[in-house]
Amino acid sequence: MSKFFEKTPFHFILFAFYPFLSLYFHNAQQIPAYASSRALLFSIVLLILSFLISLLLLHNLNRAALLTSLALLLFYAYGHVYDLLEVHFPYLAHHSLLAGLALIVLLVVFISLLRTHASLFNLNLILNSITLLLVVLVAADALLKYANGQWFAEVHAPVVKEPAANIQSTVSSDLPDVYYFLLDSYARQDKLMEVEKFDNSAFIEQLRQRGFVIPSCTQSNYDNTLESVSSSLNMNYLDRLNVDTSMDGEAEMVLTSRLIQHNLVRNKFKDLAYTTYAFATKAPFVNLSDSDYYYDVNARTAYIDRIESLNFYELFLNTTALRLVWQTELNQAALALPLKTIQWIEPQLDTFSTMRYHEYLQNKYTLDKLMDIPSQPGPKFIYAHLMDVHSSYVYNPNGTFMIQSDESKAAYI
Repeated sequence: MSKFFEKTPFHFILFAFYPFLSLYFHNAQQIPAYASSRALLFSIVLLILSFLISLLLLHNLNRAALLTSLALLLFYAYGHVYDLLEVHFPYLAHHSLLAGLALIVLLVVFISLLRTHASLFNLNLILNSITLLLVVLVAADALLKYANGQWFAEVHAPVVKEPAANIQSTVSSDLPDVYYFLLDSYARQDKLMEVEKFDNSAFIEQLRQRGFVIPSCTQSNYDNTLESVSSSLNMNYLDRLNVDTSMDGEAEMVLTSRLIQHNLVRNKFKDLAYTTYAFATKAPFVNLSDSDYYYDVNARTAYIDRIESLNFYELFLNTTALRLVWQTELNQAALALPLKTIQWIEPQLDTFSTMRYHEYLQNKYTLDKLMDIPSQPGPKFIYAHLMDVHSSYVYNPNGTFMIQSDESKAAYI
């Protein structure tokens, strides 16, 4: 076995996939498996290109593998190191400094590999062992989450319910339609005025004239989406639902996500033979995708181009050296590249492949479809988690798509 580890360099392959696997498994309880497809394809292509270039330069398998491993390590560690410097050593957090240092290291190692006549078998053994251990550890953590039912597919698995025995006797054509609109991040009237100096009294008055009741001084019981939604959809406080809000974040996310997917409110309406309607959002862990009618603008979009894939891909790229393209003058040079290339190295530079544009399309699609639902027959429960005023801010004041990204308070207003 040791001879195999010495003479067969596979560490560069594991270096290529470890960052992707680590990030995906860390978020596996929040996103569907297909959301990783774009990042996985990027990892495969980058591995092939970097190894072929290294082999072309060094004409030796072992040396090419070492250079590839180093290049991939520098590339994938770049974003993490930059974030670390920003927090702890901000005076060192400069792309010119960090990128320059990475290039110097890569050049020095390349020249050393070009000149050396050593077999490098011992180095193969060390790197093969280290990378294999890293992958085994991340795989073990993933299997543990799977065994505990903490993967997205398990958390969101539908529960088979026995139909209520007396359902026919409880159904009435006089049952009202019930709408639950959750306008995420929309602040209270007095807080909008106090903090943002924005007066929405005309809007509130229009609602009251239409018969809406607008309580004063309303407050959420919880300060984040998962806790708040899981509580409201189950009509109870989380401690009474056996959720300890002080527990580990991932463990709490699994419990609250399950409470959302299999919530009491929807089950009560289903027992009354209501038809359920829900809408997709950019946050898959709060989506009720198994509703009778589920409106997702991405339904006919290839998995690799869906908003979940774009969100995860942007998160993935943010950990890499491609941040140089986003945060320096290189973004202007990137605009000269073919559009298909731009979509892969810096999606934000192509307006209509960004996750922001997909959010805009889903928001608009949701509002359009809400207008059609009242005409559908039978009693209905409509759950609409609206992200229109939630970051990312995608609207101009006139409701058109805001091309330039802006996450300021002014954009919120």
